[in-house]
Amino acid sequence: METNRVNIQGLDRKTGIEKMREMVKLNPVCFFITHLMEVPLQTRPMFALRVCDQGNFLFLSHIESKLNEEIEIDQQVQLLFGNTPDSQFLTIYGKASISRDRQKIAEIWNPEAKAWFPEGNHSPGITVVKVGPEEAHYWDTKSNNMISIIKSTSTPTRKTTERDPIGKAKIKRFEIGLNFMV
Repeated sequence: METNRVNIQGLDRKTGIEKMREMVKLNPVCFFITHLMEVPLQTRPMFALRVCDQGNFLFLSHIESKLNEEIEIDQQVQLLFGNTPDSQFLTIYGKASISRDRQKIAEIWNPEAKAWFPEGNHSPGITVVKVGPEEAHYWDTKSNNMISIIKSTSTPTRKTTERDPIGKAKIKRFEIGLNFMV
């Protein structure tokens, strides 16, 4: 099978973060995957409350949840977002951390989270889960584009391919300095 050469173009940091924010605004629910080296993958739907200025994804979770337990064992995670009506998809590979910072919890609180935390942002056991992206890829299948929007400038954790399996996608790539602080 013959594959086409891929165009690689640089994009700026701000554009990548804005694209991630746009996808989360369209559909804030993602599949949050832990234990990436074990099959079956540990997957659950999660509501992303914010993509902060540094590009970190913020969620709320209970301190005793299976998610928090799994992050304590292995911080490498993957997030999968989809906007199927517009054929747009986003995958984030990165490192998760857990915080009990009450100020941050209050800052990102969303009334929809009350379904899981009935006492609001003061619910006992509530935590912030932050995912700092190391790699992010965005697919817009209507225009047949796959865009690598983040490629970590920190320690690489795995090798990535620069071609679409079919060889038709145009890839745009840019690097940003990642700040793992919220």
